[in-house]
Amino acid sequence: MAGATGTPTTFADTPRVLRRVILSRTEALWAACVLLVAMGWDRAVWLLSTRAGTPRLVWLEGLYGVPAAYRAAASGAWLDAAIAAGYTAIYAFGRVWIWLALGALVVFGGFVQPDAAGAKRSLRRGVFIVLVPVAAGIGAELLKLLSRRQRPEFGDGFYRFKLPAGSPGSAEFWSTSGLGLASSHASVAVGAALAAGLVFPRWRWVLLVLAALCCASRLAVGAHYFSDVLAAAAIGVLCFRAIYAWDLSNNAGAPMPSGPRTLGSR
Repeated sequence: MAGATGTPTTFADTPRVLRRVILSRTEALWAACVLLVAMGWDRAVWLLSTRAGTPRLVWLEGLYGVPAAYRAAASGAWLDAAIAAGYTAIYAFGRVWIWLALGALVVFGGFVQPDAAGAKRSLRRGVFIVLVPVAAGIGAELLKLLSRRQRPEFGDGFYRFKLPAGSPGSAEFWSTSGLGLASSHASVAVGAALAAGLVFPRWRWVLLVLAALCCASRLAVGAHYFSDVLAAAAIGVLCFRAIYAWDLSNNAGAPMPSGPRTLGSR
């Protein structure tokens, strides 16, 4: 039996849904071609963003955080305060905890409603907003462990790879510190923007622009290669499509209910 959208309605059908929805053969081919082209431009993009081997905008990382914005404002450096606030917002957009908080808020908003159906809709929306960026972030971290490619700063834009250290039972062996492929910030930002944009369609383009700025900021401060960010964006898209396919299969093919006005309303 299929829902109104033609999506199978049983959990057993989910693998077939995923094969069809996540990535077609044509899309996979195009994605591979784009990634290869991006890898050819990786060092050129790094050199454009650096001067004498140092990222031109690396100073932005020194302005990250609410305390940095407050200190700048307190000293009368209003431009620095505005830049710090803007960069902090863009950076935080790629952090999972932001989306954990939003998801919890959406779920809570549903449970203060008098009807059980409204609570169920909010629970579905809130869990979706959380699952997609969390899965995207985990996917990026796993790819780092598989690729072992270091951040561009370690090789002045040339590829350098880091061999695993310690034994498989040690924390050092599983550490992704200094590894860049893929950017977990970018994958979380893209996945979250797609998920939250589906739940709050009126904010979709704002969210996508913020995700794009988060991705661009990782290049601007020299934290990642161009291909790191593109691979991360692909992970975010794949996680969004996979989890939404699974969600549809468990909800009789019913589209995700949206809540454009308030976090708890339909």
